[in-house]
Amino acid sequence: MPDPAHATKHPARRVAQWLIAIGFFVLIAYFFRKYSADLSAIRRLSVTDIVHIGLWLFVSYTAFAWSQYIIMRELGLRSLGMLRWLQIYYVSRAMNFVVIQGANLYRILVLKRQYGFSLANSIGVTGYIMWLNGLSVLCVGVLTLPFVVPATVETVLLSAALVLGTILLPVLLTLAIRGTVERPAWQRRSLEPLAKVVRFFNESYRKPLLNLQVFALGVVNLLFFAAAVYVGFEALQASVSIAETLLFSAVFVLTRYVNIVPGNIGLSELVGGLAAEMLGTGFGSGLLVAGVIRIVEILLIGTLGVANGGVVAYRSLAAQREV
Repeated sequence: MPDPAHATKHPARRVAQWLIAIGFFVLIAYFFRKYSADLSAIRRLSVTDIVHIGLWLFVSYTAFAWSQYIIMRELGLRSLGMLRWLQIYYVSRAMNFVVIQGANLYRILVLKRQYGFSLANSIGVTGYIMWLNGLSVLCVGVLTLPFVVPATVETVLLSAALVLGTILLPVLLTLAIRGTVERPAWQRRSLEPLAKVVRFFNESYRKPLLNLQVFALGVVNLLFFAAAVYVGFEALQASVSIAETLLFSAVFVLTRYVNIVPGNIGLSELVGGLAAEMLGTGFGSGLLVAGVIRIVEILLIGTLGVANGGVVAYRSLAAQREV
């Protein structure tokens, strides 16, 4: 997990990340210029459509937060209530728009300082949720693929390999860190976070009910996200089926698992355009829907993040005055 102090020592890295983001925006501007007819479709988007998209996104993100909450309670964090966790979660999501992995860093610091939740547990929860949630998204995408494109031997084998590889990821990681004790000190330090995640994976294998709950919430998370995407396509009068919407949403969500720039702003939108182009909906329509989702997401997360952050700050000041 990145160290905040360490990150500040490399301003050139942050500059490079934002230059990459600017490059993505330049590409988006180029494609919108090329597909200017698609850009005019944004006028069809009504306030009601935006509200519906925001509501579906809120339910989707809350389902994801709930899955993390279940895992933390399984690890013994009983003093943290669900409402307080949602405050932490939405403030942390807002941090992601500013700092790469800002959400994880914020959650780790708050849970450690206020609830004594160890760094090892936070790292384990993050790795575990990314693995099992990613698996659920991948499974939905694979199951909808035959309804979008004709099944071939190549697509079936590739889909099976992706799902099987994701399922076996903890086993592969266990093999990767085997013999860590005999390795040089610098290698042991670099592999320590990975070792913590692997230990958490191995423990979770003995808890099938937990795995089932997190997997099911991952599916719920994707379904409500897909509902927001479907509203976007319908508002722009782009013809898409439910299967195409699910596949588009799965691809779009998976692009956010590894952040190259804060929130993968620009990158996810370009991938959305490419996915829509392959589905026959058109690059411009996919790019526009992805952009609308991003804008509504920023407004939603920003509002919830600021509101919850304000509540936390107010309570902190009130507690200090009482002292």
